[in-house]
Amino acid sequence: MAEEKKAKPALKAIDLRRLKRKRLKRKSERKQAQNKTRRDGISRLRREFRKLIDAGKKTEATEAARKLSSALDKAAKTGLLRGETSSRRKSRMAKQLAKVAA
Repeated sequence: MAEEKKAKPALKAIDLRRLKRKRLKRKSERKQAQNKTRRDGISRLRREFRKLIDAGKKTEATEAARKLSSALDKAAKTGLLRGETSSRRKSRMAKQLAKVAA
């Protein structure tokens, strides 16, 4: 007679909860790392923009402002920043750019 395959024992509810917690923790850590990378990128663009404003380089500052504005919009769209925060930062950036242009 051929041997029958034995079915694996079903996981208990407590084991399932433990596995779910581990899975959610891994997911959370992955998202946290992505968010930190994106926040650092925005900070880098902001520093670059301020440096160009202080140096009085209008054309380069305009290009940096365009990149920063795009990054802020994407951050607001994906939930990294609130929309109000993104708008406020873009507004202040535009004021600084206008001062250099004048």
